[in-house]
Amino acid sequence: MKGISITDAELEVMKILWDATEGLTTGEVKNRLDRSWERTTVLTLLTRLCEKGAVSAEKTGRSFLYKSLVKKEEYGLSKTQGILNSIYNGSVKSMVAALYSGGDLTKEDLRELRAFLEKGSE
Repeated sequence: MKGISITDAELEVMKILWDATEGLTTGEVKNRLDRSWERTTVLTLLTRLCEKGAVSAEKTGRSFLYKSLVKKEEYGLSKTQGILNSIYNGSVKSMVAALYSGGDLTKEDLRELRAFLEKGSE
């Protein structure tokens, strides 16, 4: 996963592919997006993702089926580690403190985080 840089627009396409149980055509991706992008725009994004190694394209008849080659969890971990290292100098405590002080963590989030940390320390 290291080395793959995905733009915000490409990420929207990746989210569609991650939610799919099988390969999708350009038209199917376009129809599932919450944007009114032209088919050519979606095709351009899919092509770029293929070139980056994030997506595969399999020719079936007259069209291509696109599938994610990168797992959502793998991408999320890579992005999170990047933020952790570049902004918080690798300090998980500082990152969680920033989320907490920003009001982004609910009481339920804190309960789940405590349970996760306690389970991890066993």
